Amino acid sequence: MRSSEERIAQLHKIAGRMARERAQRRAVAAGAGMAAVCLALAVALALTVSRTALRMPGGVPAPEGRMASIFVENGAVGYIFVAVLAFALGALFTVFCVRLRRLKAEKERDDDRKL
Repeated sequence: MRSSEERIAQLHKIAGRMARERAQRRAVAAGAGMAAVCLALAVALALTVSRTALRMPGGVPAPEGRMASIFVENGAVGYIFVAVLAFALGALFTVFCVRLRRLKAEKERDDDRKL
């Protein structure tokens, strides 16, 4: 039969494990959400550029070598829009990679503790 101290120690150990598992589930969910946001931004950027190309005079895409001309009608607004979206996509992807690396490091630490 265990003493009260042993039972309390066991409860603290179980509570700590549950907290780590909960934090790990949150991290995985956040990572999946960030991946979805990155994908959505990439798709939005691709659709926006392709729609802008179709709205060129004559309704046809620009000839090869003149793709930058799709933003001539709106001046620098198109360039700014693409730059902001590309920056946001890059920043989100970077944060996603950092969180993924941190999650792997935490998992390795937990595995080392179990041994």
